Amino acid sequence: MARRRASGVLLSLLAAGAWIGLLPGEAMAAQGSLKVSGAEYLNPGAGCYPGQEAPLLVENETNTTVAVFAGSQCNGERLANLPPQSSAELTTGGSVYVAH
Repeated sequence: MARRRASGVLLSLLAAGAWIGLLPGEAMAAQGSLKVSGAEYLNPGAGCYPGQEAPLLVENETNTTVAVFAGSQCNGERLANLPPQSSAELTTGGSVYVAH
């Protein structure tokens, strides 16, 4: 009986661990540093990172391509895609989007 209960608990723990692995989190974050107008984000998660001033300075030191948009909420025209380990200065950029 104790053996059956132990295997049931083990199966429950394995199922919970597999489910938690599907949730977004640190494993879904880009690895490295993203700098947007001087603000630095270490291992940035998926989402929008607004610039604070013009020109928009972007340093993508992550392992993923990021998109630069004209609007401050990752809206408007897509101005550029910056591959990993690249940087750009955009006079009209407003925000940077990290996707996963």
